[in-house]
Amino acid sequence: MGSSIETSDQPDVLWHYTTFSTLRKIVETQSLLGRDYRLLNDSTEVKQGAKWIADWVRHQKDFDYGPDGADYFCDRLEDFEEEACPFVISFSAARDKLSMWRGYADAVHGSEGVAIGFDRADLRAITYESNFIGPTAVAYDHNSFLKIVSVVTDFDLTPLSGWEGYLNLKMVPALVKHEAFVEEAEWRIADLYPYKNLGTEFVEVEGEQRLKLKLTTNKVSLNYMCGIRKVLVGPKGNKAAVDNFVRVALRGEAGTSNVLVEKSDIPFL
Repeated sequence: MGSSIETSDQPDVLWHYTTFSTLRKIVETQSLLGRDYRLLNDSTEVKQGAKWIADWVRHQKDFDYGPDGADYFCDRLEDFEEEACPFVISFSAARDKLSMWRGYADAVHGSEGVAIGFDRADLRAITYESNFIGPTAVAYDHNSFLKIVSVVTDFDLTPLSGWEGYLNLKMVPALVKHEAFVEEAEWRIADLYPYKNLGTEFVEVEGEQRLKLKLTTNKVSLNYMCGIRKVLVGPKGNKAAVDNFVRVALRGEAGTSNVLVEKSDIPFL
């Protein structure tokens, strides 16, 4: 069962920059695909977060974990990359950002760019019934990292004496990125142990193994079909085509779509 780390500044909508073709696939399959963290665009993925966690733990007094306390915990943390293999789905809190259009939505070489605005509450409901955690904001500096740690530990080290506390802290390395990526304002959904979890479903895409997250729930009703609340059409995109697709493919129980389609304000040629 998934969980998320709630800090301040919680946006209602999280944007997934992609293409119109991918939007169609997401709706048709009612799923998103996670990617192996080793194939993401930050070479320091997981490594920086693991180092910060180890440093933090070693500065805690009376850290009660295992036979050797902090040293034992940090030794286990060093095995994170071998023991876990996080698969990540990325979003952004930044709406209509040119660098995101260029980097992730084919805005430079094509007219297919869209940003899918997912309802954050719906994403939480979806991950709650899955092995994924999140959505959670990424930390780009040490102060943001400490805010995440304070939420995880609830300002109290007592829970860390057990296995559950260890698992909570092990979420954090997958939520740290190099500060050079700060303008992406990234939020993440991640499955830390996909090869150990029951019910894991992989999909092969162009020779790459991707991890499926179904955008449906059994226990609660979502506010929006597949959690999609808005669609922002890129600077070169065809709003009429996207509008038509959304009206037909994202119709709710009432037979009409409650998804808002908007056009980027960026005058990019």
